[in-house]
Amino acid sequence: MRLFASLLSVFLLCVSLSPVPGAEKTPRAKPIVLQTREFVLIVPQSRDKLLAFSMESGDWSQTKVAGKPSAEALSKLQPTVSSAMGICPVGRNLYAYSSASGNWSRLRVPEEAKFNYSVGDNFVFAQVETEAGTTEYYLFGKNSLEWSGVDLATGKLLMTSGENNKKPVKSSN
Repeated sequence: MRLFASLLSVFLLCVSLSPVPGAEKTPRAKPIVLQTREFVLIVPQSRDKLLAFSMESGDWSQTKVAGKPSAEALSKLQPTVSSAMGICPVGRNLYAYSSASGNWSRLRVPEEAKFNYSVGDNFVFAQVETEAGTTEYYLFGKNSLEWSGVDLATGKLLMTSGENNKKPVKSSN
């Protein structure tokens, strides 16, 4: 009986140590918390939204991450902040935040376009070079509610439409 119990213990130990097929654990992303004088920006571990707390208003603001970003895009997610402004690129979307307005706004960048961005004390900037060869210059200011821009070739104003997560559209001006 002792031999049976010993063999059973060894068998159970081996079974518990062997991995279950399909049950490999993928490392979970760690939450990101950035604090400035004017606000706190949080990217939760779930990566499904972005949050910010404005010291000026004393309120939280959040925005959902649009679509299903790739695992690679989510793993590379890294917000950039100044004292009062923040930007968080997620795939082809640029999420800007202002602590003064307490508002998030999303700029969708076309798939074929190249882009870069930067953050100043009172604005977030994005430059988008389209496949057609045009350059669009977008700003999200300290008191902005949404991104706005200009086509550098024609001088036409570019505005995001409707909710703060629509694609940029050319204005009729």
